[in-house]
Amino acid sequence: MLQCSVVSVSEAFLKTARSLLAPAIGERHTLCEFRLPLDDPSALRAFDVVFADSIASPQIKHPKLVQYRLIQPASLNYLVSAMKSYAIVTSA
Repeated sequence: MLQCSVVSVSEAFLKTARSLLAPAIGERHTLCEFRLPLDDPSALRAFDVVFADSIASPQIKHPKLVQYRLIQPASLNYLVSAMKSYAIVTSA
């Protein structure tokens, strides 16, 4: 039996992860969800695998941490550039 956890600041991410992982988890494995900030970061030690989003992953220390990106880095960079250029245009 595998014990998995999902960590995020976003309830939407946790809901998405729950939906995506449900078929693999089935009844043989367990899945626990945690929202940041964690009350007790050492609680994650009990899990075999920890899935985390891009915001949560730098804050987590676990040997089997899997960072899950809902947005690809190239898309994120594009959004950042667009927002910066928008800020320049609107502040002029």
